[in-house]
Amino acid sequence: MNFHKKSFNHPIIIDSNIIEFVNNIKILGIVFENHFSKSKINFTTHIKNVINKTTKIKNIMFNYCRNTFGIDNKKRMVLFKGLIRPILTYGSEIWSDHINKKQKNNLESLQHQFLKNSIMGFKTISKTCAQSLTKTLLLQTHIDIKGMKFFHNNHIQRIDTNDLKAYIQDFKRTKLIENFALTNQNFQSFFVHNFIPKFVRTSFYTTQFFTGHGPFAEYLHRLRIINHNSCSCDSSSIQNPSHLLLNCPHYALIKTELNFNHITDLSSFVASKDNFKRFKKLCKYIHDHLRSLESSNRHPHHNNSR
Repeated sequence: MNFHKKSFNHPIIIDSNIIEFVNNIKILGIVFENHFSKSKINFTTHIKNVINKTTKIKNIMFNYCRNTFGIDNKKRMVLFKGLIRPILTYGSEIWSDHINKKQKNNLESLQHQFLKNSIMGFKTISKTCAQSLTKTLLLQTHIDIKGMKFFHNNHIQRIDTNDLKAYIQDFKRTKLIENFALTNQNFQSFFVHNFIPKFVRTSFYTTQFFTGHGPFAEYLHRLRIINHNSCSCDSSSIQNPSHLLLNCPHYALIKTELNFNHITDLSSFVASKDNFKRFKKLCKYIHDHLRSLESSNRHPHHNNSR
């Protein structure tokens, strides 16, 4: 392979064998090619191969893991962190400083698709909400951490710390807090202490209430799917997760049955493992009721005239 802008006028011959020039070379699974630059190596083909390979796996996985069926959130995250992310970041210590912003965004986008699938959320869910619910860092941050460990342990670029593991943990914690601060107000209203409790394993139903992206009039109106954002119980009340869970009279009975009639703030629904268990039932009940109303409005019953 020629690392130069100019082409060779004469062939390279060793022991009467002509050495042919190739466009790229693969070494230990990393593909690189001529960048025509002394300061950078071209990993465009490698990134394309990684994206194509991961996309094929994604298409297979998503056929068996949809929002309403398939393995649960925990198992989906095990697959992502144990299978997908290692493919996306293999050899990143070598290529991360040599790829452009568009390539980085493409890798981040792929991770986001897997995270949305893991929390069984709508396509419109933000990266910050998906990452917070899954306790997952930006892919670039994960790559940066891999680089820190590699360069520090190999004495290439040492970090001023006596405990690398503790340093990395603090770094991760800081990044997760920064990410949480960028989530929407609805999301933050559930988690007032800026972290997601370990017992919160979100589902198709709870994800919609956490993120505010679900069959709620406020959300549907924002997307211009419907022409109003009010709840059917009161034309002056905006129908969003907060109203439905705390104030809507339609669900007073089910809240009493689940011992939630005393709840006055969203954070109480995730204050304990038992509360969260009952909260999942409440979310499903409200979701199914909203969907049934939506269906009846789309297909109103007409009495047959005789």
